[in-house]
Amino acid sequence: MKKARTFFSILVILSIFLSGLSMAGCTAETDVTEELTLIYDLNYENAPRKELQVKLGIAVKNWTPSRKGYSFVNWFTDPGCDVAYDFSELMEEDTTLYAGWKDNQSQCVVSIDLNYEGAEEAASVLVDKNQRIDVSAFPESPRLGMEISGWYLDAECTQTWNADSDIVTEDITLYADYTWDDSVPRDSNGNIVFENVVVDLWTINVGTEYMEALAGKFNSRYSGKITVNVTTNLSDQKKFAMRMQQISELNRTIEDQYYTIDDVYNFAGISYSHDDWFENAMRDSYCNDKLYSVPLMMGVPFIVYNESLMNTYNGASSMPDSFSQFQELLTKANAAESEKNPEFDSITSAGDWSFKEATSYAAFVQNGADYYIEQNGEYVNTWDDNGSANAGRASLAMSNLYELFGVGGSCGGRLRGSEGTNEETIALVSEGKAFMGLVNSWGGAVGTAAKTDNVGILPLSGLFSDDSAYKDLIPVHTIGFQFYKAEDVSPLQIAAAAVFADFVSKNSESFGNGGCYPMRKDVAESTAFRNSANASTRALLQAGDPENFYTMAGSTQEKQIFNKIAAEDHLVPFLQSADSSLLDFYLFSLKYSIMAQLLS
Repeated sequence: MKKARTFFSILVILSIFLSGLSMAGCTAETDVTEELTLIYDLNYENAPRKELQVKLGIAVKNWTPSRKGYSFVNWFTDPGCDVAYDFSELMEEDTTLYAGWKDNQSQCVVSIDLNYEGAEEAASVLVDKNQRIDVSAFPESPRLGMEISGWYLDAECTQTWNADSDIVTEDITLYADYTWDDSVPRDSNGNIVFENVVVDLWTINVGTEYMEALAGKFNSRYSGKITVNVTTNLSDQKKFAMRMQQISELNRTIEDQYYTIDDVYNFAGISYSHDDWFENAMRDSYCNDKLYSVPLMMGVPFIVYNESLMNTYNGASSMPDSFSQFQELLTKANAAESEKNPEFDSITSAGDWSFKEATSYAAFVQNGADYYIEQNGEYVNTWDDNGSANAGRASLAMSNLYELFGVGGSCGGRLRGSEGTNEETIALVSEGKAFMGLVNSWGGAVGTAAKTDNVGILPLSGLFSDDSAYKDLIPVHTIGFQFYKAEDVSPLQIAAAAVFADFVSKNSESFGNGGCYPMRKDVAESTAFRNSANASTRALLQAGDPENFYTMAGSTQEKQIFNKIAAEDHLVPFLQSADSSLLDFYLFSLKYSIMAQLLS
């Protein structure tokens, strides 16, 4: 009977999923306008054309056709192949792309290498053999504050290509070299000269008082050169050189509205390395393999427990650090305590955003089943029987999650819907109405836990898994700086903002006082942070090893997938269902909802 019901459930959700895709293209009048026509024209006599219907606002994929006796060069926006198509652009209208071909007998391909870390792949051009190259058709510099000063035959820029005299006899690659443009004043050593530059920084209301204190120290140090104004008011977006916000939130529009960190730091002359920050925790600071956020700090979900109950049911044993150990301990405590108080929860969590954006995702991360991964430059869900993050791992993640928090779970835990806050969860644990609770460190919760009687702190590691390869990973909420392409902001202000971002990153230990873990390694390992007298920071150090802090690969779909699609639409309803046999139904639906979102 269970197999039949599961099979029926799968048929139902597949029908809903497919009908949803169909309805999305025909029910609403506005949806019709979102369908655009993309034509790939192979661009020779009697050549075939490939026509596709694509969604408004997506970046279409490149592909390489073949033609006997010719080599494919690139796609162009005109039949004469003068203007190469930029595949990073978003579709805004019906578009025809024309293939450019090289006659293998009489033409050469000149490949263009923009020659800096993180550069987009540039177009190639066709040149007749034994002819000169018209470099005026080459791209302009894409680098902030820099212009192309010449083209070279080697990446080290030692072999000059003379466009006036050199001819092309074979396929070659030309490499760009750069010099600073005149957008900012520089001294004789090339250093930017700052004088009374004002930078406006917008920040979310997390760690604001500490950010304002750091701005005060910075302004004193750079008096007469740079002044930073900190505000939480986003009324005039045209004037902000920099924003501080939750990173996953920014990724949805980041490529259109923000500079990459590599471009800005290089422009400002700031020495740094991506290795300055915790690698796993900064995964969402990248979007499409480019670093768009300066990692600053992270909110860390952790477990609070009742010390008296822990002593009663765990005694002198070591603290639990795997799913099986948590399950055994929580089940034992629930059996005894629920007889005294039917409302007792062995483990509890408020169902607010702190659960949706980290804790529910933890079950999948700790079982090696990320919602999606980056694979060959694309974001894909790999929940299949042969993938490394396969359906078996995802199913185990959902099963363990249900055992802990489902209404019919074996542990007697509970997700309290939209009710409750972190502070109320801590109070329930302190009073013995719950054995354990899940909370998030920022917003003062970690300080509250540290100061509350009868409450101890455990890291989230191992709560959902016994798999030693993944079980200690802890998904975190990250906050960082982004450099905004605002209308009224000059390149000089962007450079000044970078100086401030670097200063804050290197002095971020004070964010621990507000419940946020610094993302910079040397700060997190510093004596000032490790030996802090602040109660919040001391408690934060118990929330886990920062080498295990983890975020999903950054993409424009990240926020929507782990918050709305995963937690709100699937995991929370599953936990609130009394029928645990619906696991296959919700897992199947979750998988295809994630896949659909990644394709949107």
